[in-house]
Amino acid sequence: MLPAVTSLVPTRPHTEMQDKITEVKKVIQLLESEKKVEYEKNQAVTHQKNQMAFQLRQEIKRLSMDLADRSREERCRDAFQKRGLTYGEKQEGEILAIQEQKRLAELKKLDALNHSTRKKQRHLEELQREYEMLKPHTGRACPDVQMTEQMATTVEAKLQETQEAVKEAEMKTAQHMRRRDILQDESRTYQSQLDSLKEEIEKQRKELQRVCLIHDKANSTKTMAESDLQQLTKQLNRKRVERRQTVVATRRIIEECKAEADASDQMAREMMAEDEARRRAARITAEEEERANTRDIFRMLQQTTAATSEQDIRRQHVSCTSETHEQQERLKKENLQLKEEKDLLRQQLYSMICEREARRIRDQQTLEACEQQLQAQQQKSEQARENRDSLSQTLESIRPTILLLAKKLKHTSVDEDTDEQVDPDSVEFVLQQIKQCKAKFLALHTELQKQSDLKAVMKHMDEKFLVVVKERIPDDNNRIKLLDEGIPDVRDDEVGREEEAEGVVPEEAQKSDAQQETEDKPKKAQRTRRRKTKSQSSRDWR
Repeated sequence: MLPAVTSLVPTRPHTEMQDKITEVKKVIQLLESEKKVEYEKNQAVTHQKNQMAFQLRQEIKRLSMDLADRSREERCRDAFQKRGLTYGEKQEGEILAIQEQKRLAELKKLDALNHSTRKKQRHLEELQREYEMLKPHTGRACPDVQMTEQMATTVEAKLQETQEAVKEAEMKTAQHMRRRDILQDESRTYQSQLDSLKEEIEKQRKELQRVCLIHDKANSTKTMAESDLQQLTKQLNRKRVERRQTVVATRRIIEECKAEADASDQMAREMMAEDEARRRAARITAEEEERANTRDIFRMLQQTTAATSEQDIRRQHVSCTSETHEQQERLKKENLQLKEEKDLLRQQLYSMICEREARRIRDQQTLEACEQQLQAQQQKSEQARENRDSLSQTLESIRPTILLLAKKLKHTSVDEDTDEQVDPDSVEFVLQQIKQCKAKFLALHTELQKQSDLKAVMKHMDEKFLVVVKERIPDDNNRIKLLDEGIPDVRDDEVGREEEAEGVVPEEAQKSDAQQETEDKPKKAQRTRRRKTKSQSSRDWR
């Protein structure tokens, strides 16, 4: 810091002192401007670094929030694209090398800033030394001493401000170094994060494959449902068209009935109006005739009766017109009867219209019920068709086994009507073969139950088997050795040894064991047959 100037005694001319002061002022101004520029640069760099650190933290928070919404693969791809990298092309070592290069570049920038600040501080110290060297030569106070003192104080204040700014910049650089250490620590855990991201990507890929399979299955079911829906819509459209046609026909019938009823009402109204007009005209003419007749009668009465007063004439007129009053009363009664008949006819017409409407509604309800029954019958027929198709498929699947079994059982004869000729490629042929095989098995079962000596039967079967094998083996056979008659059977030796070891078994026990074996054999065959049919039906169902 510059010391406070109390007294300046110039030893050189005033002009040289002023020049020196102006030069010092210029240098100080240049230093202040450079300090401001450097401070602003440092501020901008630190602000950028703070923004980058804040953006990185925000990005980390956003990535942690996006873990529940998006797949890890997309997040990694977005992160690599934002940093100017292509996902999947660079290895982990290359990524770490790029991060290390960025860190070294930041360190170089910080070292350059520290070097420039040290250089400016050295220049400032040199200027302070020059000022200290110039201070002893000033013995007398120049006229502008107060001004120089004020300028020196302002320069000191500005210098203090610059030093405070430098301290603040150093503090911010220290903060930046701490943040750099934090970022380095975070970069050490980057490898484990990459491994976890890779594991998560593999999990998401497997999940995606599973979802794709489910999606394919859903698409197939969707296409099947769409085809079924199209068929149903076609049926519904057909039924809707038929219903509309029936509704249009019934409406046409109702409109015709209404038109007929309106026409009959119109005719009745016209007839009533004509009758009323005729009655009015007849009434008017009758009144005029009555008036003329009354005048003539009055004149004649006056001439004949020589009546002088009107009362006498009225009395005579009342006595004469009593019959006419009775006739009018009778006509009124007839009019009332006609009105009642008209009302009754109107009620009958309204009841007929209501009956037709109710009949139409009943017909519509019966039509809807018939449509529902038709739909139910169609569903039942579809289910029966599906069952028939599944049964035909199962029969077609077991056709070769049934034919092979029938071929094996050709030597057995059964008394059964086989007059019906069935197509060998049809399903009925398979059913017929199954029935024949069942009958032959039952016949064989009865024959086995009749046999008492099972050992003889087994021996007979073995002999037949040997005969068949000998027929199939060529004459120059050297590898396959058959049992001769002289060589005892291994099974007989084993049975004999067991009998010798256990003692002689009584004949009744042997018979009971043989009978038990014959009874158990069909049960075992039935169980195996059931298992085969169950497995075949489960395969067909799959």
